[in-house]
Amino acid sequence: MIFVKAVNRIEPLIKEILNSQLDKEKVTEHLVEIEVEPDHINWHYIGLKKELKQLLNT
Repeated sequence: MIFVKAVNRIEPLIKEILNSQLDKEKVTEHLVEIEVEPDHINWHYIGLKKELKQLLNT
């Protein structure tokens, strides 16, 4: 589920960068948002991994 949310968040940013004449500052903002999203996904993955490990150890 989190992966779908991430794609839904990143895709419009990429499309806006590719399809418009954004100024340098706006492109930089979009790229920072795109860069942060994989860290967010990883954070959820680590949490899920810990929960699964706990379930398997009980």
